[in-house]
Amino acid sequence: MTDPSTALQVWIRLPDTPEAIPRFEAWLDAAPCSDPRLRDRVRLAGLEILDNLIRHSSPLEGRTLRVSLRLRAGGARLVFSFRSEKFRSFARGGKNPRTGYNIEEGRWRGLGLVMVAFLTLHVRYVSDRRSDRVEAVF
Repeated sequence: MTDPSTALQVWIRLPDTPEAIPRFEAWLDAAPCSDPRLRDRVRLAGLEILDNLIRHSSPLEGRTLRVSLRLRAGGARLVFSFRSEKFRSFARGGKNPRTGYNIEEGRWRGLGLVMVAFLTLHVRYVSDRRSDRVEAVF
């Protein structure tokens, strides 16, 4: 088991707008992650989560979200913390994305969250008194 004292944690506060995407990428690039495959998985899953929060959970209370990345030997934990009534509805609805083709929208729905599930060891969608959160463990 990894000693928690050897883990490193970094965080950033982002707006709930598309400008958050390049800021998130630059922040990840600067994070001290020595495993390029882990960094790529965190990047791909993190971008999908962030995009979904911006598209489907905005406006966030305070118009911002906090992202933390905890790196430890062999893995990482990425957490998005925010407040959103839309997200709370999603979290109460079973948290499992519905996948399928939406004819009216002309696009597939839910495949990004399925991809996140495959890239992570586990992902949780949490809404409690403390905050709304997406927690992804790699």
